[in-house]
Amino acid sequence: MAARRRAILKSASGCFSRHSAPVSLLAAYSALSVNRHRQMRSTGYDIGIFEQSIRS
Repeated sequence: MAARRRAILKSASGCFSRHSAPVSLLAAYSALSVNRHRQMRSTGYDIGIFEQSIRS
């Protein structure tokens, strides 16, 4: 019973470490993107460009 419990805990900790790097990178990238957008430094096209082309 103790060996099975150790195996379950070992597999669960491996799963956490496997997913922690992508999740932390996603959080960091999201924070940087929101910060750039708040500072009006985002480089992507927004809907205003397409709206102006339709109205003109």
